Amino acid sequence: QQFSKWMVTTAKQAALRAELEARSQLQNGGQVNVNAIKDCILLLGRTGQLLLDKGYEEDALNLLNKCHFLYTGAYGGVEPNEPTMAFLLSGMAAANQKLGNYEKAEQLAVRSIQIYEALNISSPTAISVLARIYLSQSKYPQALELAEKTRNMHIESEAKDEASALLLSIMSQIYRVQGHFDKALELQEESNEILKSVFGELPHPHVANAMNEMGIIQKLLGNRKLAIEYHEKAADIFTSYYGSENNKNVGIQYLNIGIILSATFRESEALESLGKALEIFLNVVGPDHFYVADVSSCMASIYKDQLRYPEALDNFKNSLRIYTKFFGGENYHEVGNLYCNLGHVYKQQGDSSKALENYERSRAIYARVHGKAESVDNGDLLTCIGVLYENEGKVAKALEAYENALQVYKVALESDRDPNISELALKMIPLYIKQGEHEKANALKDLLSLK
Repeated sequence: QQFSKWMVTTAKQAALRAELEARSQLQNGGQVNVNAIKDCILLLGRTGQLLLDKGYEEDALNLLNKCHFLYTGAYGGVEPNEPTMAFLLSGMAAANQKLGNYEKAEQLAVRSIQIYEALNISSPTAISVLARIYLSQSKYPQALELAEKTRNMHIESEAKDEASALLLSIMSQIYRVQGHFDKALELQEESNEILKSVFGELPHPHVANAMNEMGIIQKLLGNRKLAIEYHEKAADIFTSYYGSENNKNVGIQYLNIGIILSATFRESEALESLGKALEIFLNVVGPDHFYVADVSSCMASIYKDQLRYPEALDNFKNSLRIYTKFFGGENYHEVGNLYCNLGHVYKQQGDSSKALENYERSRAIYARVHGKAESVDNGDLLTCIGVLYENEGKVAKALEAYENALQVYKVALESDRDPNISELALKMIPLYIKQGEHEKANALKDLLSLK
């Protein structure tokens, strides 16, 4: 670990010298020695890649942006169709992707691939970067197409190296998010075998990321104990590699473990794990990052289940503040979820007006996000509003909300036989009977095939 820190420091110093040399060349006003500039640029670029691998994304992007500025400066301010420029653009794309700048990352990756193709150079690394960007943007068909294209390149060359392992991991993630968990597991295990042959027992972030992915897949397969073990392995590897737990990747493992423990009703252990994640994130990324919002939201859900309503409200509101600031507005599904959860807490506290206010805000957001009012999310919210009125003895208002929910479900689910519709109909039948509306009650009985 000391050697790793020394390597980063030494590389930064060398990069600074290279930058000064390149700037000196450009400022001479005479004939620019492009080859000398290129040597400096390559050193800067490789240092940027090193920083990216070590988890210093912002430092890496800053350095790679300098490379781009200096190299285009040597060519009169335009991007040359050269392998060095393609290499830089690919690195810049990867850094932007890790920082969440997906649109910019996509533009850079596409430009990198265009240069490689114009030079008739195989570019599996650049294509893998673009596949990962598409994955981050939920563009799964495009991501899978690129990943398979790159995999074919590796198969043809019989490569079983770090790049081929990462590619398999990307494909695994694509299948995972599409619900094909067994296929995802198969690909990730194949990736793990290659990583083991490359790194052996050495702690490396690629191995830790593989353990994290295995944990996510095992959780989805219902193997929660095994999932926790994988996340613990990932945390240990990241800690060993970075020299301390004070790294966001370690925090992510504690967050994942906390979520799993919460799902198994081990609430005190879940809060302990989430507390560790929160401490790390506050130290590393600050109080306004979405990682902090994720932890706050998870802790709030546990507090709600424990009937600790003030703490639940504080954490949900903190999460809402961060998400709204981070996304630059409220038109995001996560924000709608938070208003919904706030409504649940206020409902459990008996504050119907605030519960209704938050439910309605959530409904409006879901309608904007989905582009229509008829979504399962809005059906669920209308059902919650109906329950709210029913608990207050306002049967007519409850039935109005339930009827609206039923129509939304029918459109959104394109079926009368979905469990959401069946459960809602069973709520409505006794209320119709209570109101003397026997025809409507019988119609729902017919829908459910009840006598």
